[in-house]
Amino acid sequence: MSRTHDAIRTFATNFATSALGRMCPSVTTSSLALSYTEHFRFCRAFYRVELFYTLFGDGAFEDSDFEVITRPSFFSRLAPWENEQLASVYEYLDTTFAQSQSSPVPSGEQEQERRLGGGMV
Repeated sequence: MSRTHDAIRTFATNFATSALGRMCPSVTTSSLALSYTEHFRFCRAFYRVELFYTLFGDGAFEDSDFEVITRPSFFSRLAPWENEQLASVYEYLDTTFAQSQSSPVPSGEQEQERRLGGGMV
């Protein structure tokens, strides 16, 4: 459990830094300091994505079956902005892992994220 929490904290901080860099390229992101509430929201979104994949697997459904099975039972309980948070986290993780898979020799940071995120997506 602590490995998952450490991975989520790392991913949440990296995601927030990446998002700020994309929204405000002129701002230096090395000094990013999230408030407790902001950090909580980022981590909660990552935990929800982890929960989703624990409950429903890794996308082995056909698109139509996937939507029928998961939407009423999972996404409809969340506010629209919370669903957007999950979509953003999914996109971030997909991009992060796609980049690490295309690299023939992972960098130290990519290798650490791979090891820490072993249970995630």
